[in-house]
Amino acid sequence: MEPNTVFIEQQGFSQGWLRYFLPGLILIAIGLSVAQYITREESLRDAVIALVLLSLVSLFIFSIRMETKIKTDGIYVRFSPFHVKHRYYSREVIQQAFIREYNPLREYGGWGIRMGLFGHGWAYNISGNVGIQLIMKDGTRLLIGTRQPHKAAEALKRLGKLHHIEL
Repeated sequence: MEPNTVFIEQQGFSQGWLRYFLPGLILIAIGLSVAQYITREESLRDAVIALVLLSLVSLFIFSIRMETKIKTDGIYVRFSPFHVKHRYYSREVIQQAFIREYNPLREYGGWGIRMGLFGHGWAYNISGNVGIQLIMKDGTRLLIGTRQPHKAAEALKRLGKLHHIEL
């Protein structure tokens, strides 16, 4: 762990259903492409283009990673490949920080980098329904999804920013 780092978490889209759904979709596309090519309803070129595009989308989804670091000077979050560098939230700009359960679909419309509905602010989440809720001094809100809520709470406590836990 880096100096001054009290918590690191890395997440990726690795849900079981996704691991089977996307490769299954590719296999179905291969089967349909072969059937259409045999019956001469589609050229081989079109089938290859469709398979390549589907494979690239699958690889892209599996390459998405979110990294959260809580250091003594603040919180860093990076949602790659969308963020080249970590987004930094200093201790001074954070008014409140706490761990809470949330409803990803109802509050943010799903997972990923999401703009919340009805004043919930932004969310960076990969899976699950527990996150680090940040409320900044200017009133903006950010929710960072976590699979390690108790370790994140301990780190926020060490940072001196943990206000309460809603679990």
